[in-house]
Amino acid sequence: MKFRPTLLLLFCLTLAKRQLTIAAIFTFLSLLALAAPVAAGQLEDEKDAEGRGDWAAAIDLLRPLAEGGDAAAQNKLGMFYDIGRGVPVDYAEAMKWIRKSAEQGNAEAQSNLANMYRFGEEECRLAR
Repeated sequence: MKFRPTLLLLFCLTLAKRQLTIAAIFTFLSLLALAAPVAAGQLEDEKDAEGRGDWAAAIDLLRPLAEGGDAAAQNKLGMFYDIGRGVPVDYAEAMKWIRKSAEQGNAEAQSNLANMYRFGEEECRLAR
């Protein structure tokens, strides 16, 4: 049997291509794993601030997340406005944030919004 260098070359190229593909997938997954903790870290920091009773810091951490579309942050910020935690009670602002979260499918926000309507604060009815 005669050795064909072209077959060996094709085999080596195929192996190199496979290794590059695996390396690219690994790199992508590594970058993805590093990106997710940023928002989670901010929510953890907010939870710590809330535990300390530092409502101003908690709101400062929540607001950018809520404005960026984070449903959990929107719901929590809305609840802060609903009960006046670190901000004056403002039912219209509370409903705005909770509704945004509920529209994204956040079940807790949907429940909170339903309760706001159920208990019928006058400001809530006016905010519709």
